[in-house]
Amino acid sequence: RAHADALKCEVFVVDNGSRDATCRLVREQFPEVHLIANEDNRGFPAANNQAFERATGRHTLILNPDTILRPGTLTQCVDYLESHPEAGAVGCRLIYPDGEIQYDCARRFPDLLTLFMESFYLHMLFPRVPLLGGTAMRYWDHQDSREVPCLMGAFIMVRTAIVRDLGGMNTDVFMFYEDVDFCCRIGKAGWKIYYLASAVTVHLHGASKHGTVSS
Repeated sequence: RAHADALKCEVFVVDNGSRDATCRLVREQFPEVHLIANEDNRGFPAANNQAFERATGRHTLILNPDTILRPGTLTQCVDYLESHPEAGAVGCRLIYPDGEIQYDCARRFPDLLTLFMESFYLHMLFPRVPLLGGTAMRYWDHQDSREVPCLMGAFIMVRTAIVRDLGGMNTDVFMFYEDVDFCCRIGKAGWKIYYLASAVTVHLHGASKHGTVSS
């Protein structure tokens, strides 16, 4: 509500079988929200697909429940997709509550060499060396916008038509790395993926997984 600006938005909340008062509070305090209340936890991709099927906008935003949007973020991302026809998806700079950047908000795909080096924490010992920067590309400070291979699933704005063409997210994955698979499929379909450093969202990172925020 606070950061939609002039955008016409529809909001979906997919509740994966929470046992608290989430559904009741959404119905009472946010009557404009489309609530999908599952009786059990269907997993992150399947839950998103339920909202994808009902979304009617030109662009669809995947947004984790443990996030806090900053002013202008939605408008910047929509404007970028509108002005860059080659862009299939766009992400923003994710930060912790203290302002520190979450480097894996824009990353490269994992491969055997990178995973091997990360298993020995070489990406932490030598973060500024491109070869050893890990999947999060820690040699790059993430302060400038650029094309990237992959975005974090906490915030991905994608053209709705692409979601339809891809058939949504891969439900073979219950949770984790589904964003990697999704971005890989977007790229293979011929679309580019961009990271906008000027658009910012606070990500509590793990709060929904540990149950402090319902999803």
